[in-house]
Amino acid sequence: MNYAPPYGGVDPNAAYRDRNTAAGESGSRVPAAAVEHAQREIVAVIEAAGISPSSEDLMQLLQAIQLIVDAATSGASDENYVLMMQARTRLPIYPEVLTSDGKFPVTSPASGQVRIPAGYSFLHRGLFNVTTVQVDFPTAANKTYHLRWSPSAGFALKDIADTGYNPGSLPEASSAFDGGYDDMLIARGVTNASNVPTDHCACEQELADQLDTDKWYEPRR
Repeated sequence: MNYAPPYGGVDPNAAYRDRNTAAGESGSRVPAAAVEHAQREIVAVIEAAGISPSSEDLMQLLQAIQLIVDAATSGASDENYVLMMQARTRLPIYPEVLTSDGKFPVTSPASGQVRIPAGYSFLHRGLFNVTTVQVDFPTAANKTYHLRWSPSAGFALKDIADTGYNPGSLPEASSAFDGGYDDMLIARGVTNASNVPTDHCACEQELADQLDTDKWYEPRR
């Protein structure tokens, strides 16, 4: 249902105003849609719940919503309901990449660059779908990087030598870098003196094969 603004204006979101006799201002002119459409929407919900609309009962919309919710939850008590944002902080489920092989096809299209392509999805906490948009990261020569994702920062390419990321100067293989429910370690990449990828591995697992330079990252699920 679209908003039906008062007659006489050009703003599709114009507000209604009351008549102001002292100021000589007329009240808004109400189009039929402003009255009719809201009623039809409410009646549709009431009827969808199996209730016969009645002007004698002004609680029917609430009753209809409760019936629809009960039907969807088998009448479970609402103290067991969890909102999406609550579930995204509570469910102990690791991110899952929704591709046939469970990998992000992250590439290095040119020296000095890492690209996350658009249109690939993964589940956060087992229920919230995240779809990638294209993101390009610059790289530097002779570096080791971690590609990570978090709900607060999105995708990020982290330099192991950066004291902000690795204040304790831990070795790259340290378990401190392992991913978590809200911090996905996707992969590692290493660049040579020409800023070209020469080594790569799936997070927490070395790849057996050397990949082409345009396939720098082959992260596991």
